[in-house]
Amino acid sequence: MKPIISLLASAHRTDLWLDWYKSIGDNQISFEVIFVGPNKPDFQLPDNFYFIESHVKPPQCWEIAARRAEGKYLLFLGDDVFFNLPDYISSDVFTRMRDPSGSPVTDISNFLAGVGYSSTPNPLDTLYTNFLSYNTEKLMLSCRLVQILTDITRVYDAACHRPSGSYSKEVILPVGFMITADYYRYLGGCDINFIGLYWDLDLCFRVIEDEGITKLGNVWLVEDTRRSHPTQDNSLYMTYGIDDREKTLQGLWPMFNIHTEFKRSAILEPYIDTNILTKSQGPKGKWV
Repeated sequence: MKPIISLLASAHRTDLWLDWYKSIGDNQISFEVIFVGPNKPDFQLPDNFYFIESHVKPPQCWEIAARRAEGKYLLFLGDDVFFNLPDYISSDVFTRMRDPSGSPVTDISNFLAGVGYSSTPNPLDTLYTNFLSYNTEKLMLSCRLVQILTDITRVYDAACHRPSGSYSKEVILPVGFMITADYYRYLGGCDINFIGLYWDLDLCFRVIEDEGITKLGNVWLVEDTRRSHPTQDNSLYMTYGIDDREKTLQGLWPMFNIHTEFKRSAILEPYIDTNILTKSQGPKGKWV
């Protein structure tokens, strides 16, 4: 039987994967996990957890995963975001973190509750129910995200929503977003011009351009920032040279910050299947 949801990630932090999988919790809905990246795990993965080795740039890894997926719904994630807070975070990762007043965070669970976070024992079931409630397939449904002990969906409210103008406010910060596989393919998938970040924003804008809707679901993710990006200099994205990522987005959507109609300025350049596992297509920074 094919899974209902495919969880997809461009992934390289193998030490997080089992905790990441455990954070999914108990769900009634069937699902598969597909991770694509350069580092092969030295441990056995669960039966519905698949790894594809590839050394290409991150957006291409997500595209590879999407093309291999069998689920009706695609859920795009990272391997450093957790649905439910792993035990080790409270005792290890955030020990040096400070709250907004500068005081040490001694109880991570209570602190996260203060920014609105709540755990979800069955996040996939919840997202699926959320998705169906909108009664449309032209939908991108995003999770909320706690990053560096902050609800970035709330803090960056202006950046997380499209301009109001004559249109209704809609989320344009896709984090852990779900979309049907058919609609993703109809939109053309990921554009080859993105080297690292913002490919998902481009996809989100295409949903809006197509008169689809972008909404927040009732599921939270927590990013393990210190283990995934210990310093700015060591950041995977910065190391591999993608400083022009915002310029790429603005070049394709010159009107995206103006109260007006969304209109892409260039035709989408999709990935081709030939050598998709072995060679980065389009601009690639330092990836192969």
